[in-house]
Amino acid sequence: MAIISLVACRQQERNDLQFVNNYEQAKGWMHVLLEPGVAHSGRYSEKLVPGREFSHTFILPLAAVDRMPVQQAEATVWINAIELKTPLYLVMDVVSPDDKQHYRSVYVDATPLQSGKKGWTKITARLDLKGLPVTEPLIFKSFVWNNGNQTCWIDDFTVKFTR
Repeated sequence: MAIISLVACRQQERNDLQFVNNYEQAKGWMHVLLEPGVAHSGRYSEKLVPGREFSHTFILPLAAVDRMPVQQAEATVWINAIELKTPLYLVMDVVSPDDKQHYRSVYVDATPLQSGKKGWTKITARLDLKGLPVTEPLIFKSFVWNNGNQTCWIDDFTVKFTR
């Protein structure tokens, strides 16, 4: 799995914190296969191909989000696939720093949303973060899992935390 890429960070509102990767400035910053000319917005997207099981991964310690506990995380990504024959998941995961314990996870299958469509489809996942142990150094991760090792493109990957 690749490591974090944080292209833009801005405070949306008083209670939201949003991180966006549109792949336009990703070159040189992370291990990502950029595809020029195929994009939901801009000029680039990330191309997932057979043998590349995971997209780049957004990784952030929850303690780094803010001193106030967050209540919910929301991830959105735009996906374009010629044909999805097996599940393709947008994943959010809260884990221990050593990845041995998973505290909370969500997997949203893009296959039913993309099935029969041509072009870009927006996938959204939400994860309730209330009640997580505050004494643990928890790590938040989000990525696209190319479980079937298919060819697809992802763009405009956004992670938003709400207090």
